Amino acid sequence: MVGVREADQAVEPEADESVVPLVFQTARDVRTALQRQLANHGVTAQQAILAHLLRRWERKKRPSPVQIASRLGTDGAGITRLIDRLEAKGVVVRQSIDGDRRSISVELTASGLAIVKKAAPTMQGVHRQLLKGFTSEEVRNLTGMLRRLRENAKGLSK
Repeated sequence: MVGVREADQAVEPEADESVVPLVFQTARDVRTALQRQLANHGVTAQQAILAHLLRRWERKKRPSPVQIASRLGTDGAGITRLIDRLEAKGVVVRQSIDGDRRSISVELTASGLAIVKKAAPTMQGVHRQLLKGFTSEEVRNLTGMLRRLRENAKGLSK
């Protein structure tokens, strides 16, 4: 076929080596490892990732729960429950945007910032271990491919 990309005409791989199970298993393995290592700090992987994202976004934008949910791979109800739990622990606060109570952002408290600082070495260690043996170019390629894969996955739920 002229103009058809190789991936579009690839032969179906063995069931245990196809993309879907590999992505699913990898995500599970990373989440489990991160969960175990962060348990020493008294936080879950989801809480640490949320705190990390809020810290990175701190100066750029004030993220809404919808934006946060998208980055964490959860839905509106899931992010509401997570923010409720973290707000009760004093890790985050909800702020109304421009006085509109329906439009809110989520911000870290001093306690949330402490979680980020405490969990950072663990997160960096997991990051280094995951990319062990990869060249800088391979990391850039992998990152780009994962972004494309995620965008393609979003199209599946439409």
